[in-house]
Amino acid sequence: MSNDIPISKAVNIEDLSAQTEFTVTSGPCLLQAIYVNVATSAHPTLLLDGLGIVVEIPGSQTAGSLLTFDNYKFDENLNCIINASATGSMTLIFVPETSDIKANVGTLSGDFISVNNEYGLLSANGSYVIR
Repeated sequence: MSNDIPISKAVNIEDLSAQTEFTVTSGPCLLQAIYVNVATSAHPTLLLDGLGIVVEIPGSQTAGSLLTFDNYKFDENLNCIINASATGSMTLIFVPETSDIKANVGTLSGDFISVNNEYGLLSANGSYVIR
């Protein structure tokens, strides 16, 4: 079995004011990072695992900020709640859980990288694999 993991997925929230509540991904996942594309207003963004709030992203994030989450595990699904008055844009980067991730989660170096506009993690041996 390889120590490499599948490619991450990126979900762009182009305009925070256009979203209020939605499911980013159904099913378990590992949250890797959030990239702030356009500076956000003072309103926090909430990330939920099922119905429980597990992460509150403070408002007033600067454009270009990369918030890392060290593969924070969401057991049920990843939902997002945004204040209707919020402004800005961000991209959530996560890995949907698969049997490969379950088997190899302990081997990740945790380095977030982008290759040809696709997001992923480096494996423990430093390689990057797109499956």
